[in-house]
Amino acid sequence: MENTTGSGRDAVKASQKAGEVLAKKKAAEEEAKKAAAQAEAAEKRRKETEEKERKRREEEEELERKRIEEEQLLKAQIVESYLSSLAYRKSARSTNTSSNISSTRSAHKLLISQKKLSSDLKKTSAFCKKIRTNLTLSATSTFQKDASTLNLSRYFSEITSSIIEIFYLTS
Repeated sequence: MENTTGSGRDAVKASQKAGEVLAKKKAAEEEAKKAAAQAEAAEKRRKETEEKERKRREEEEELERKRIEEEQLLKAQIVESYLSSLAYRKSARSTNTSSNISSTRSAHKLLISQKKLSSDLKKTSAFCKKIRTNLTLSATSTFQKDASTLNLSRYFSEITSSIIEIFYLTS
């Protein structure tokens, strides 16, 4: 009888072992399923993160493009403004230059004519005395003739004060 009991125990042990092996297989399969599910979830999170990163980079690139376009537009406006101010200054300069040339030439002619004028003390003193004593409308032509031949730059204040005095005395 002991043989039967011994083989029954062996059968129970074998069936327990088979159950343990089956349980280990199931546990291993479930563990593999969990690991696969975790790997799948990790891959999904990685893809979502990559997508978010890609969108963020695209937004940054778009903002950078807009900033560059605005800078280029601003630079173009600055250049356009500068060129228009240059054109304005050039036209103003050409206008001023022509008027400056004519005034410079007339001033130069005046200087040349003054060099030819007489600075004789006797003649200039006599002219100043004539103005003080004999300034009338009929005598203006002779005064003009004398003034055009004499260098009266040193006597300017004296002549003007004489003319003003006569003006006030006659009025």
